Amino acid sequence: MHWKPHLCVGILILFLAISCSLAYAEGGYEVVIGPYPGNVSPNGGAAAGYEIVLTPHPDDISATGGADGDLTFWDLPLWIQIAIISGAIGGLSFSLLGIAKIIPFIIAKIADVLENQNRRRIYTYVEKNPGCTTAEISRNESLNLGTVKHHTSMLERSARITTEKIGRYVRLFKRSDDYSEREKRLIAAMKSETGRMILIIIRDNSGITNARLSEMLGIPEGTVHWHTSRYIRDRIVIAEKKMKLKELYIQNDLKPALDMIIASGQD
Repeated sequence: MHWKPHLCVGILILFLAISCSLAYAEGGYEVVIGPYPGNVSPNGGAAAGYEIVLTPHPDDISATGGADGDLTFWDLPLWIQIAIISGAIGGLSFSLLGIAKIIPFIIAKIADVLENQNRRRIYTYVEKNPGCTTAEISRNESLNLGTVKHHTSMLERSARITTEKIGRYVRLFKRSDDYSEREKRLIAAMKSETGRMILIIIRDNSGITNARLSEMLGIPEGTVHWHTSRYIRDRIVIAEKKMKLKELYIQNDLKPALDMIIASGQD
């Protein structure tokens, strides 16, 4: 891609400019190599073995006098200051140019993802049926399950949709801020026929118990308890203990969302 060189060069120039602004001379040393003092051969000559001595370089005044302080940017000669500032501006310009060239490419890629007819059908279905599954799309849109999984994967990679595992199923949602995490779990709960009936009855009969729900629905109390325990955990339902009974209520802040789901007929 032709935008990559611009971006790379810009980043490199910016890095070099910053590096130059941090660099300063720390003094120098000269290395003296001579025979090791304690290593003498039997005939009085120097044996194999040397020592390395680091001494301040004769021309380096700071090495003998100690450091006077850090060298700041404003202590540098004017031409170096100008070079550093110019390099930083140039690097920033190249970086911005590279980013500016990338953005249209990304936008084009996102737009292209919906050009496929089946993919657009799937995206529209998810948009109208939040919390659906790939199996549901396959069944209702008469598409092969493998095809649906391929296209939903493409839509997720392009940030058109998001997936979330809730319970046993992976649910699909349009990527947006339309739903909170708790609202997503409420939507998932309403996908189950039993769960839907339990939540509607709790909404219409605030303070109802598991035993009473079991009687009204004609299902075992253990099944009701399994569902309501999940809803309490997901903060969809709240349980208030009175005497020896647990009374169930829909969380107040989720009542509008529940009413909207019921009114829209989502299942």
